[in-house]
Amino acid sequence: MHKLKQEQFLPISLDQAWDFFATPRNLNEVTPDDMVFEITSELPDKMYEGLMTDLLHYDIGKSFIGWIAGKVFVHNKVKDIFAYRHKSLETYFSS
Repeated sequence: MHKLKQEQFLPISLDQAWDFFATPRNLNEVTPDDMVFEITSELPDKMYEGLMTDLLHYDIGKSFIGWIAGKVFVHNKVKDIFAYRHKSLETYFSS
């Protein structure tokens, strides 16, 4: 099992952060275009207080093919997704 946890400091107030992250549709703003991200269920306009942490656990199997796929593609793709998200948030909140 692989795990990726990413934290980021944003130069914004708690209220600004809450307004952004409490809106589920904003996930599109921080997801790479090539992921063809699509929300398929009804979402509220806002989410409400609770705890939120991005922690990804993923398993590509223990076979030799899974190991190769992880080394060649999967691990880098996961890192790229979170790097894109990091940069998108930085850009979005820098203005």
